[in-house]
Amino acid sequence: MINKNNSSLVSVIIPVLNSAAFLRDAIDSILSQTHNNLELIIIYDNSYDTSLDIIKEYCSLDSRVSYINGDNSGISSALDIGIKISNGTFIARMDADDLSEANRIEDQLEHMEKNNLDICGGHNLLMDRAGKINGISIV
Repeated sequence: MINKNNSSLVSVIIPVLNSAAFLRDAIDSILSQTHNNLELIIIYDNSYDTSLDIIKEYCSLDSRVSYINGDNSGISSALDIGIKISNGTFIARMDADDLSEANRIEDQLEHMEKNNLDICGGHNLLMDRAGKINGISIV
């Protein structure tokens, strides 16, 4: 059962393909979560930018971060690979150009417990490259 002081391991899976421009912010937003019992699994699909350098840097800085090479078959395949190697009680998914609010995982775990849910999504604020919010995606 989930509770406010939940210590459950959450596996966050991020597929990465040519995402260097956004990747640091995405990773930082996960590593700074208020629920910090997590593993960050990055599925890397042979980018031609500096994504791999960024990934390796974070792997050396934080033991919660790991990566595995994908099979270049797209996002669904990358997510399947991440799920298969995950160790968490829960799985959270994120794109390499997303940002998560610091309490995202904590709030989602609490919401799942309160409503006896097995799965939880969330609405997304849409922003442009300058960081200006310009819409919402209702999930």
